[in-house]
Amino acid sequence: MKLDFRDFKIGLIIALGVVGAISIKKISDHIFSIDGFSCKIDNNISQAYSCKIISFLHEHKYLKTCCLQGLSEKIQTKFPFIKSIRILKKASGILHIRMGAAAPAFVINKIFVLSREGGLFENVVFSKQAIANLVYIEASLQDFTLADSLKKMLKGLPATCFTDYDLLWESSAKSWLRDKNCNAFSIVFNDTRVVNEKILLTCNKLKNELKERGVFHVKQPKRWIADVRFKDQIIVFSDRGGGNG
Repeated sequence: MKLDFRDFKIGLIIALGVVGAISIKKISDHIFSIDGFSCKIDNNISQAYSCKIISFLHEHKYLKTCCLQGLSEKIQTKFPFIKSIRILKKASGILHIRMGAAAPAFVINKIFVLSREGGLFENVVFSKQAIANLVYIEASLQDFTLADSLKKMLKGLPATCFTDYDLLWESSAKSWLRDKNCNAFSIVFNDTRVVNEKILLTCNKLKNELKERGVFHVKQPKRWIADVRFKDQIIVFSDRGGGNG
């Protein structure tokens, strides 16, 4: 059988063309050269940090030719409060970037914000409107980090408790709910025995019983504490000083 090298060359050229087309398509999906970009940043992020993000994008030369996934990772590494990034490359060479922020959930010690996802950030990262109505919590921080048990506990607390109580987290073994309307009454619990709606209702009934007895209206009222750290029981006792309750 005689081989026709012309057919072989044509087949080889077609094969190389197909491989080349696939390679070019793969590269075009991930590597791009841009002439500029537009950026929409979540309104929860403060104006100051929005400007920092824009400056970062302007100043870094890798934007000229960059991997889409790599660009997202660089932005989120630099600005960890960015939860989501959507990047769209237009044929005009303009890159459209949309950024979503972590959802702020609690203000910690007036200078930090804990997000719903569990991230701890400086409060200046978020706009004043985004954090204006958040629950304020006092907490003992170690190296500017929150204990995982505290984050888990906060997720378990009923939102209704913050209507009447302020929260102070002292340690994983002791947290205080201090009554906003009655300074002489507090609830103490821990990260494993978290206050729920039923416990909260029972503590409020106990507080009302103490009110009826007039213990909060004497000249020097004692501090009354409902300790719910025990299984199937609540211990109420009085204390004249010390502690955070």
